[in-house]
Amino acid sequence: MHLSVASLVLVFSLALSVVAEGFFVKHDVDGTNNHGHGHGHKHHKHHQHHKPHHANDTGDVHDKLRSLNKRPSDLGHLGLDGVYRIFDVNGTVVDYLILSKNQTMDLVNRSSRKEKDKERMREALKGADPPTVTLDQVLHPPRNLLPPKLKDPKPSGRRGQRPPTRRSTSPVPGGLKDPPYDCELIECDGPEICWEEKCMLCSFWGELPLGNCV
Repeated sequence: MHLSVASLVLVFSLALSVVAEGFFVKHDVDGTNNHGHGHGHKHHKHHQHHKPHHANDTGDVHDKLRSLNKRPSDLGHLGLDGVYRIFDVNGTVVDYLILSKNQTMDLVNRSSRKEKDKERMREALKGADPPTVTLDQVLHPPRNLLPPKLKDPKPSGRRGQRPPTRRSTSPVPGGLKDPPYDCELIECDGPEICWEEKCMLCSFWGELPLGNCV
């Protein structure tokens, strides 16, 4: 049986199409393990196959924390493993940032905590080794790494406190009020006092019983 030149060309073209299709299908299957993720820190099931996200050691660490996903009812917490986590009301980690040792010390040193609290945090963070933290540890921290509010949700009897009220310095009687204090100067044991002061979040430090609004 003899094939015409046109028939041979058609057969050859079909063969190339089959080979090419097989190549591209395989490429797509392999590529499914390489999909990028956006913000990448939120708790999703597929994260169990990915490495945890470490903060870049350049830039202001406070700016990095402000970019985390959070709601007013959430709690922030700097764990003694060097991971800053955002917890929802159910204790689920909704976002996080693994900090370097320099960044954790920077947070502590620049905080509005009393010096004795800062020293306690510095000492407690000495054993932290952020590069070795796994994603499972980030998303499912043991009890000793939870903020006090989640360890014991019962009211502590210490609601937190605002700084002493300042007198208005306005020369106009009943006139302009002084601007509010910085949120970080307000202690909190939950989100309520921070909401009242129009602050964003109650953020805890290690095992210290009270946090600060941010």
